Amino acid sequence: MKFLFNKAIVTTLLSSSFLVLCFLLYKNYRSSEEVDLLKIAFLFIPISLLCTLFHELGHATATHYYKAKHGGIGFGLYLYFMPVFFADVTDIWRLKKWQRIVVNASGVYFALIFCTILILLSVVLESKVLFAIGSALAFKQLYNLVPYLRTDGYWIASDYFNQPNLMINSFNQFKKLISLNFGKFSRKDYLLATYGLFNFGLMFYFVVYMLAFHFFEIILFPQKLFLFLSMISLESFSLTFSEISKVLPVIIFIFSQFEF
Repeated sequence: MKFLFNKAIVTTLLSSSFLVLCFLLYKNYRSSEEVDLLKIAFLFIPISLLCTLFHELGHATATHYYKAKHGGIGFGLYLYFMPVFFADVTDIWRLKKWQRIVVNASGVYFALIFCTILILLSVVLESKVLFAIGSALAFKQLYNLVPYLRTDGYWIASDYFNQPNLMINSFNQFKKLISLNFGKFSRKDYLLATYGLFNFGLMFYFVVYMLAFHFFEIILFPQKLFLFLSMISLESFSLTFSEISKVLPVIIFIFSQFEF
């Protein structure tokens, strides 16, 4: 798969995938909002795992491309219950900065190609189910590029700044900046402090917003989760993307607490 890392091919695939995804999601997104996730779980779960496998294959392939050692692709549980694949690419720390960035970005690169093919297939087959699955997986990959917590975007930023402990170091630089202790700040230090400001601001805004507008939803989430699990076996029960989007901020807020 070395040809996938040719600059011309990377540019062509990424730009075409981005344009195709934007156009099709804009034209057809509403049609997937009312798809019942429980009824398509038999498809969503294996396709989601396959997409994750492609994602990790991207990391492993890029590692091999730069002649670094990589372990196999393993399987485990994230937060004790979410099944995930993972690729051991710890040897990339001996690579150059931009090579590490490519390795960490290649997971999203491979997964977006997968999502684009899946959504195109859904259009050809006129399948709302495949379109809904492809849309959800595509949005997940875009979220993965946000340089926050432990996403691929975070590790890309970590490589760019050459900071293995980016979260802590950027916050320390931010504290120096606001304390006016920046007499010897370099351009890199200012960028690192700006990243620390971005992370701190994002966390502060998100926590304040959630506690101000979703406090009771957070408090009642365990009860609602128990109710959901008790009703999931009922034939009349349904769960659509539209309904999930209403509780997604609460789910992200709760899960993000495990990342710190």
